[in-house]
Amino acid sequence: MNGPGGRMSGPGVNGPGVTPHGPGQGGPFHGPGQGGAFHGPGFAPSPPMPTGTNPTIQPETLCSTCQEPIQGPLVQAMGKSYHPDHFVCECCSQPFPGGRFIKASDEHLYCEQDYEELFARRCKVCHQTITGKIVNAEGATYHPEHFICVGCGDKMVGQPYKVHPETKHVYCKKCLPPEMRKIRPEEHICAKCSQGIAGPYLLIKGQFVHLRHFTCQECGTEFKGGDCHEFEGNYYCLTHYKIQLLKKCARCGKPCQGRSVTALGKVWHPDHFTCHICSVPFAESHYYENDGLPYCKTHYVQLFGYNCAHCKEPILKNTIKFLDKAYHADHFLCSHCQHPLKPARFTAWDSKPICLPCYDKLPAHLRKEVQTRTAGEQKAKAQRDKEL
Repeated sequence: MNGPGGRMSGPGVNGPGVTPHGPGQGGPFHGPGQGGAFHGPGFAPSPPMPTGTNPTIQPETLCSTCQEPIQGPLVQAMGKSYHPDHFVCECCSQPFPGGRFIKASDEHLYCEQDYEELFARRCKVCHQTITGKIVNAEGATYHPEHFICVGCGDKMVGQPYKVHPETKHVYCKKCLPPEMRKIRPEEHICAKCSQGIAGPYLLIKGQFVHLRHFTCQECGTEFKGGDCHEFEGNYYCLTHYKIQLLKKCARCGKPCQGRSVTALGKVWHPDHFTCHICSVPFAESHYYENDGLPYCKTHYVQLFGYNCAHCKEPILKNTIKFLDKAYHADHFLCSHCQHPLKPARFTAWDSKPICLPCYDKLPAHLRKEVQTRTAGEQKAKAQRDKEL
């Protein structure tokens, strides 16, 4: 019987009565871990037992994988014994191709392919296995050709470099981001870009600024001579300073240049004077106001409007409320004579408004019932208000 790379003998191979035992023949180690090549289980016939002596009892050999006694052929490798069918890769559970295996740091045996996949070093840039020269930097590994500056692409092998503490990107000295640059003691920090100022600078309100940052807040033009004007903490050229002095749109807060709309005591850009809900411009400039905001008819009625108790149409302005009902001003009429009601010249009858002349024409007992009911309602309301 032939095993991988060698010759294996078993019971009955060398003749009757031959018991296979003894150490296996190990091969040389290969690869980055402790590896080797086995040449199959080695077996040799037992020497003849002397006549008239007691036999020595040999301890049972246990399989390192299943911990069961090995009866028959065995494989020995790295100081351990295995059943032949248990001598397999720890990861894929397949026999070792060509008998080649590698012992990893976890003390298990792996085929070369799985060891490379699980334990081999990989390049931080291309994520491929590194088999030749390797570059180590801040705990990461690289192919030499991939160890480059992320800013300019120059190769950094043998050159001074810095590794970003958070992103782990590699930089040359000239491409260092601002947060990694060392500021010399005599340098000032620019209040605009937070970088060091190595040269001329401006001192504005106690803050140091690069010359290139002394520009108009709106158009970015550099100031020349005295063409610099401050408005609300920012600096503008004369043209944009005059614009800032204009009234600002109530919707967007920017100055209104050219056409504008004045409404509700405010100034608006024409395309910004729209319904507060649907943002649709007002047709023929008709709008309705509530709490200082403009609304179209639909949303004003939907949110704040009432239906007139007389005509059942929405009330858009000049609402009159009486007995939990709302009326148009010109629809607030006496329920008997249909004449418009004047302030303080009406009362209630049958849950409807009635003018005092019509009320006085009612029978005395009816008027007395109304007065009694009204007095009772007022007393009950006062009691409820007191309890609250």
